[in-house]
Amino acid sequence: MKVLSGVVALIAFISLSATPSHHIGIAHVVTTVTTEPVPTTSTTLPPPLVSKKDMEQWTLVAQCETHQQWHRVNMAHGDGGLGILPWNWVHYGGLRFAPTAHQAEPEEQVWVAKRIQHGLLVPDQDGTCKSW
Repeated sequence: MKVLSGVVALIAFISLSATPSHHIGIAHVVTTVTTEPVPTTSTTLPPPLVSKKDMEQWTLVAQCETHQQWHRVNMAHGDGGLGILPWNWVHYGGLRFAPTAHQAEPEEQVWVAKRIQHGLLVPDQDGTCKSW
């Protein structure tokens, strides 16, 4: 796709004679058109915040915690699909995504949960929904 940029020069000649009937010259329009390529944007997506394996594991946690209701609001017992407490959301970098966990995407909630865990094993993998 090309972008057209144009330069229009208007040259007008107006002559007034000393006689009562004024003479007006003809206006000439000169147009110059140049083409320039449009810069292309990359269609490469940024890398995911967390791996597919992490999402699978933490989706099991969300199933146990909230039945995968990632946008669940419950400030008393945590927020979002993983039940992240509001102060943990703030402390572990959640504000980079949204004011509260339930307003963030699942991948963003998992990213914060991984920071809370400091690389420890994913909680609730035994299916008993232990507190974390």
